[in-house]
Amino acid sequence: MVSPATASPTANPTWYGDIRDMFTSTDVDHMRKQGLDLATYTEVVTHAGNIYQQLALGNMPPHPNQWSPDWVATFLNWMTNGYPKGTPSATPTFMARTALAAVPSATRVRKEITSLSVEEIDQLKQAFTTIKNLDPSNPNSYFAQASIHWYPPPNTYCMHHVPGYNPWHRAYMLSFENALRAVPGCENITLPYWDITTPFPDVLKAPPFDSYVLQEDVGPGYPKGYTTTRFTYDTIAENLLKYQVAADIDRAMTKTDWEDFHGFWSDANYNTIIAAHDSGHNSIGETMQNQEVAAFDPVFWFFHCNWDRLCWAWQKKMIATDLNGLLTTIDKQTDLISYQLFTDQAVGILTPFGAAPLKLDAVSTISSDLGLDVDYSNSERTFSVDFAVK
Repeated sequence: MVSPATASPTANPTWYGDIRDMFTSTDVDHMRKQGLDLATYTEVVTHAGNIYQQLALGNMPPHPNQWSPDWVATFLNWMTNGYPKGTPSATPTFMARTALAAVPSATRVRKEITSLSVEEIDQLKQAFTTIKNLDPSNPNSYFAQASIHWYPPPNTYCMHHVPGYNPWHRAYMLSFENALRAVPGCENITLPYWDITTPFPDVLKAPPFDSYVLQEDVGPGYPKGYTTTRFTYDTIAENLLKYQVAADIDRAMTKTDWEDFHGFWSDANYNTIIAAHDSGHNSIGETMQNQEVAAFDPVFWFFHCNWDRLCWAWQKKMIATDLNGLLTTIDKQTDLISYQLFTDQAVGILTPFGAAPLKLDAVSTISSDLGLDVDYSNSERTFSVDFAVK
């Protein structure tokens, strides 16, 4: 089908607002096999002259899918104006890439923990208590699930300060949620999140969420019988303010590029999501401060569920909820490792989640709603942050 004509060429098009949505997934997938990735800003800019000529002559896309003259003129205007990146449009004009069909609702909807009903809290307590009492050899036991994050060696799997950080932890949250759902009577439970910009929830201050006692030795300084510890809750609140965790989160939600949203690698400033995550860990207590044993503190799961929520909210804001959409936010030249994470199977391995039963890699975690059947409620706050905020 020939690309529909717009009322007139867009005078001031941008990458995020217009250009990236003018290439269909078929176009992108075809040209990626030829060595040119139309989903990446830098490659389109580098080859814009040739792309424009092919479009203008009707050579690309092939008949009958040629661009209308208005689309071709819009692309030229973008070139002439210096290839501005811009921000996503609230009402996109060019929707060639983005599916127009309604996305089916996910059946797993994770809620903010303070919004749970008494019945939902009771069921969550039942699930946590049950898996905490399972033998450590059981893969659904609390001990086995927490051990995946680091201790005991040699199972040092967790990804931090690398592009795989969020995909790996997204898979991890699903693994833990599945362990909770394996408890009889809890088959439909979902893992709640703690919005770290709000006070520490009272429910997490009491059993079974307040602590965990190690059932086995895991490493130096953490013998069998070690009980997870936290700072006083007043100190935690003071630390979160001192480290400006909320400000880092708000700053992250204004970013349009994957590396800037995370903020650690590829020369991105360390003052967005990774910084907020790190400061959050350091704010809570001795156990959470230590990557090797952090997952043994029950708050870890609600804490990390929130970071996954924020990343999903950012993806939806950026219209980056599929592979090509996410790749439009990654600069292949300056952030090659992130690009490879989603385009090279060898790089995208999320050990141990690549094996059964999850069988997940980085690409399969991109579409949280369609790929994992997971969505979040009460995410409005993250969507209200304007891109102009710095």
